[in-house]
Amino acid sequence: MTTPSPSQVWGSHLSRPPIEQNVQFCAGRDVRALPMADEVLLPYDLWTNRAHSIMLHQQGLIADEQLSRILAGLLELERLHESGKFYLDPEKEDVHINVEAFVTETQGADAGGRMHIGRSRNDQSSCDVRLWLRDQGLSLSASCHQLSEALLDQAERYTDAVMPGFTHYQPAMITTWGHWLCAYVQGLVRDLERMRLTLQLVNRNPLGAAASFGTSWPIDRKFTAELLAFDRVDTNTLDCIVSRWEHEAQLAHTAAMLMNHLSIIAQDLIILSLPYTGMVTIDEAFVTGSSIMPQKKNP
Repeated sequence: MTTPSPSQVWGSHLSRPPIEQNVQFCAGRDVRALPMADEVLLPYDLWTNRAHSIMLHQQGLIADEQLSRILAGLLELERLHESGKFYLDPEKEDVHINVEAFVTETQGADAGGRMHIGRSRNDQSSCDVRLWLRDQGLSLSASCHQLSEALLDQAERYTDAVMPGFTHYQPAMITTWGHWLCAYVQGLVRDLERMRLTLQLVNRNPLGAAASFGTSWPIDRKFTAELLAFDRVDTNTLDCIVSRWEHEAQLAHTAAMLMNHLSIIAQDLIILSLPYTGMVTIDEAFVTGSSIMPQKKNP
């Protein structure tokens, strides 16, 4: 037996407490809000600013000293943000102006005031979002791949484990647990393929599109693409801006397909772990309980 947390009203009958990820999934959002959108984008805005400023320096548009001060200001802001000591000021409207204002206030207008040369908040925000989308897509892909590998390991282990196959939740034909698990993997492989295609569309550099029609400043879009590890430049500046919503929608669609497959896996495990089914046992680290029914082990 394990001793439940003093604040936990269930679980005294469990052999081990739930893992932290389980607790956060079940209740984390109930008591702790997600950060605001621009707060999430702040680390990416720092990298967008770094790449743009380095490019401006390469093109001879800002001097050595100005670049050094800009980068120093961005680094100071990054450290403050990581230590929870930087807060976005709503009077400055958005993350972009907050960052520029901080660099200007700490490093002087001769540095901070030059960060926005040849750039609009349109292409800047598009770049921030694409960097965030890329991180999310890569993270989801890594988790999906890890789950697929785990399922394949179990499928190999239980290749000959005979069990009923169900249709309409009724026993229908004989199958194996390995066959069942491989069905999950096949769906996840399609999700990985969809994510790869999604990332190919997302991972293109919008910087330089400005407010839709480019800029007369002699910028180098290929160089900022290289600095930010984009695969290529998104060439048509108008399309870069008018399609800003498209990449979020594309990733949302891919994630929705993945979640549908994960829902199927979860639903099957719930049914197969029912006491009167008894085919699967879910580790107690991944269950919750009840405040009134002490015998409960909810997947």
